[in-house]
Amino acid sequence: MKEADIDISSHTSNVIDPEILNRADYIIILCGHADEHCPVI
Repeated sequence: MKEADIDISSHTSNVIDPEILNRADYIIILCGHADEHCPVI
C-alpha cells in the first residue's frame, strides 16, 4: 500500500469469530509466512 501512497500502518488484524469460522466454506490467508506465524485453523 505504501507504493500507492496509502498509509495503513495503524491498521490491525481482526480476530476470527469461531461461529463465523464454523460456517465458512473457504478460509483465505493473506500473509506469505502463515505456515510459521499464524495459528492453525
